[in-house]
Amino acid sequence: MKIRADEHPHEKGRPHWLQERASAVVLIPLTLWASLFAFNAIGKSRDVLVARFRRPRHIIALALMAGLTARHMQLGLEVIIGDYLRGARQKAAKVLTRVLCVGFVASVSLSLLQLRRQSRAGADK
Repeated sequence: MKIRADEHPHEKGRPHWLQERASAVVLIPLTLWASLFAFNAIGKSRDVLVARFRRPRHIIALALMAGLTARHMQLGLEVIIGDYLRGARQKAAKVLTRVLCVGFVASVSLSLLQLRRQSRAGADK
């Protein structure tokens, strides 16, 4: 009996595996950038830190990092959930994971928008 490529058990998880690896690779430089950004913030006043968010690249990089971190976390947790839970518990855990990841991205996005708004208000003074 010959198995079609789309029915092969290893092919089912391949896109998931590739997404995990791709998100990990993109997160490496973003994490290095965020670490340097945080390190340079040590000892700075709040006004100086808020002023840094006048530059859209900081907002974009942090938003991208939050989104990719959430997706990477979701993919990893779904693998763990798939290994240990079955049936309704598995479905409920996957839905909860997705809701929490979306909530994380939403809270980071709202925080970044607030910082952006504060930085613009400070520039107008």
